[in-house]
Amino acid sequence: MERVRILSLKRISKRQAAIIRQGQMEAAKVWMACRDMHLKARETNASWSGRKEYHEATAGGRYALHSQSVQQVFRAFDAAVEATGRNRRAGRKEIRYPYKDKRFFPLMWPAQAMGLEEKRIILPMGRG
Repeated sequence: MERVRILSLKRISKRQAAIIRQGQMEAAKVWMACRDMHLKARETNASWSGRKEYHEATAGGRYALHSQSVQQVFRAFDAAVEATGRNRRAGRKEIRYPYKDKRFFPLMWPAQAMGLEEKRIILPMGRG
């Protein structure tokens, strides 16, 4: 079973809070890029993008996030699209595919991207 742990960031400095906010805004840009690809495919009746297409569109260091954090965002987007499709097929037509702009999106790291250094957890935020 996969274990997920959500940590509250208490007593952090203003500088650290600003870095986190910037990361959340960058994650929102990844979400909106995926949303735009999906919306364009829906409008043109083209085949919908999958994880491979999202990966290709977001690869190459375009975002100031760790590559695996970018992957977590487009996987979350893909899961939202799949869940919406299942709900609509089940008769819940009021459910909409992702369409809104996001200003912030939660930062996520897979376990392999995180590191431990003595009593600190190291969360990579991108290049450098």
